Parts: sequence; structure tokens; C-alpha cells
Amino acid sequence: MNLKTMTMSEIFGHCMASRGVTANASVIDVMSALVDTTRQATTEVAEMAELLIYDFCDGAWMEYMEYLTNTPGEYVSNTTGEVVSVTMIP
Repeated sequence: MNLKTMTMSEIFGHCMASRGVTANASVIDVMSALVDTTRQATTEVAEMAELLIYDFCDGAWMEYMEYLTNTPGEYVSNTTGEVVSVTMIP
């Protein structure tokens, strides 16, 4: 994951897809996955996850959720509109 070229929506999509979170997930499931990311990811990704938590708490959760798909391990890039597949975390 290249944080320098990805939008926040793409970072969110990548983090959620890698944890198997889909568009049908509850806000609680997403928040739990973001908290897990802050604990287990590299420092840079953890910091992005923390910013996403703040965005979610500030009411922007619907804007991010639209980039998730119904398939675990996939999200939609908001820059290309294409479905992106990622490696899932076991």
C-alpha cells in the first residue's frame, strides 16, 4: 500500500478489505477493524487508521462505506472506479 498516492477513501477501502469488512458491515464492525489496524499495522498505516476513526466519529462514515464491496478482500478505488483486490489478513 502506497500511502503517498492513495486517497483516504482508498486507504480505508484497503484496510477494511484486508480485514474482510464488506459494505454490509455495521459501523461497530468497521470501528473494531480500524482499532485493530491502529494496533497491528505499521506506524504510518496506524496513523491513517486513527485519522479515519476521527472521520467516522465526525459523521463521515457513509462517505467511506460507499467504497466497500459485498466481497471480502475487495474495495472500489475512488480515483479509478475499479474494483481492487487485496490480500486478506488471516
